[in-house]
Amino acid sequence: MNTENKERDIPFISTEMTSADIYLQGAVLHRHGTISLTRGRNRFGVKIPDYLPYAIEDPRIEFGGKTEHCTISTPVEAEKHEESVEIEEGQARLARVEAEILSYESSLKLLEDVGKFGNGMTLSPTDFVNMADLVSEKQIEIRKKIVRLQKLKTDLEKELLEFRKKTEVTARGSEIYIDLIAPEDAVCGFELTYRVRPVTWEPFYEIIYQDMQSPLTVNLRGKLVRQGKEAWENIRLRLIHGTAGSRHDLPDPKVLRVGFRRPSAQPSTPYYRTSGPAASDSSSAGFSRFAAAEPSPDPNDTVYPAPSARQESASMRMKASAPLQVEKTQVTRELSVRFNLGETHTISEDVTVLDIQEQSVPAEYRYTTVPFMDPSVYLTGKIKDFANYNFISCEARLYAGSTYIGSAEIPDGEDELVFSLGRDEALDAKKERTGKKHVEPRLAREQSDQNRFRITLSNHRDETVSVQVIDRLPLSKEQEVRVIMESASENPHFDEETGRLTWDVTIDAAAQKNIEYAYRVSYPKGKTISYEEGGHTW
Repeated sequence: MNTENKERDIPFISTEMTSADIYLQGAVLHRHGTISLTRGRNRFGVKIPDYLPYAIEDPRIEFGGKTEHCTISTPVEAEKHEESVEIEEGQARLARVEAEILSYESSLKLLEDVGKFGNGMTLSPTDFVNMADLVSEKQIEIRKKIVRLQKLKTDLEKELLEFRKKTEVTARGSEIYIDLIAPEDAVCGFELTYRVRPVTWEPFYEIIYQDMQSPLTVNLRGKLVRQGKEAWENIRLRLIHGTAGSRHDLPDPKVLRVGFRRPSAQPSTPYYRTSGPAASDSSSAGFSRFAAAEPSPDPNDTVYPAPSARQESASMRMKASAPLQVEKTQVTRELSVRFNLGETHTISEDVTVLDIQEQSVPAEYRYTTVPFMDPSVYLTGKIKDFANYNFISCEARLYAGSTYIGSAEIPDGEDELVFSLGRDEALDAKKERTGKKHVEPRLAREQSDQNRFRITLSNHRDETVSVQVIDRLPLSKEQEVRVIMESASENPHFDEETGRLTWDVTIDAAAQKNIEYAYRVSYPKGKTISYEEGGHTW
């Protein structure tokens, strides 16, 4: 009883929020107050609204005057409350939905990845096209399910937030007691700082494309999320791209051992195979990356990667859903990126979107197509010297003017950023086989397969455009197998390490342009060849 009366006699000093350091997870809040100290021992309290004692971490206090000793304590109050049954059930439902979304996204990636399905199947051209239609329909079905699940996830998160608001005693707050010994009477200001976890921020970029002659407008924005009823009035904000209170231990290197690898029973990347006389007359979207002298059931067999199944009908259905991809990025920065928002802010809502930084970034725009994989032509943008802009790794939302295109993740990478601005419906590309011939001279030791292809580019615009066209030749991984380029129009650039062929062509308004090339693969008699899809090294 005496202790309770003693605690009631402790004076409480009023404070106000002055600034906040907001991390990706957690925040450090700063409060300011003024106190009259007397010489000798002083004891006073500070009330902290919105957060119970267990939620307040690492409280610190700094005085403007001199002090010989200072301790901070909190009364032993209620321990962390247990989550309600509703919250636990909501968390379980949310976890199941997130797991289901990940499962569908993995299935979609498997269908979209080159050659990851149909391993070892032998299909006729008709079955091949039917398989492509089936895959296209399945992709659309999975995307619809993912959209529904994402909406359900959003609803569950809102429901969970409401349950937490009902169970959290946010208005009660906490009390902190300060004991110090002052060498003399003084009136001084003090700053109390403490760390809380329920305050976070989430950065995202808005990248706005206007036209091919204008730079990109890059806006960095942040979504600040907090809880509590106290309004933060006229405070200074600093947003930090890091986590409050996280450990930063130096990594401990482990022993690296090397040994013989056991041979794999299956090829590392599966592929489709078409066989028989009908296959020699059918059109192809291109060869796989490696050619090797290996036994094959039929010397007329030719292996094609899965994208060659994209016939006109299937590709047009998929044309409306263009994936936006960030291919390469590099960010160089200090130990942590900090954004000081120059003016003071008043934050009274649970969720607030803040404008952080706006840049005008020069970019190079180019139309690019890979017709052996996709008949579409993409508009791409490239930011050179990307590291000089101190971009952070987060989501980027892409806009063409005021029209939302889609989103992409900006990861760490090299020193330039290349991203897709989507398909251009006024441009098309098509690749077709124009000739195939097997030559086996009677007296020679070698035989060869001769192949001819045509790429047709169509420009439906009323202006001339430049397009980069990407194709490839197979690369030999055996000394006895030779790949020889026989002819090519438009003088492509050839990369000997990857087999990549690149043309930079100009197409007149409302016109077509054809690119033709031919090559042959020579190899010893008595052997057959197959083509294996290798990893992308472009």
